[in-house]
Amino acid sequence: MNPQVQRETGTRSRVAWAIFGILLVVALLMGGPSFGSAGGQFTAWLTEVRLEDGDRGWDRLESSIQHTYGDDRDAYLAEVERLDWDQFRVEDPVERWSDDGVARVEAALTSAPGSVPAFLFDRRMIHAICDESGQPTAIGAYEDRRPFAGGRFGGGGTTGSQARCQTAFRAFGEP
Repeated sequence: MNPQVQRETGTRSRVAWAIFGILLVVALLMGGPSFGSAGGQFTAWLTEVRLEDGDRGWDRLESSIQHTYGDDRDAYLAEVERLDWDQFRVEDPVERWSDDGVARVEAALTSAPGSVPAFLFDRRMIHAICDESGQPTAIGAYEDRRPFAGGRFGGGGTTGSQARCQTAFRAFGEP
């Protein structure tokens, strides 16, 4: 191969890799979900769902939750707008663990367990957290913080202990 062609090919290859590296760093810093923030998406949803305008956190819900509404944002809005969100109060969510871009966050209840709307459990937006004696103490969610794929949250699957805990929440009634 001609030495001139080899130099040009090598230079082009280094430039292409440098551009790719810069674009990757920029995408990770600017385009992905927030990393390391305790309850970032879930905290934002807890704020947005109480607002009287906008999508009230619709865009923060995992797609599986949106599917429970038939991907109809208006159906979601109708459900969240019928509630008095001032009755439902929690502390700021805290991260309990994270692994491979998924974080479990929990928010301790500061209102009665009956203030938690049942549809939040039913549509798997959140999961119930009870203490050792089975008394409701908090709600939790899983945040997807993976680059390029994350940025939403949901309640995860229902285990036997979570089902029992949800029953304990329901025993207090619904607002």
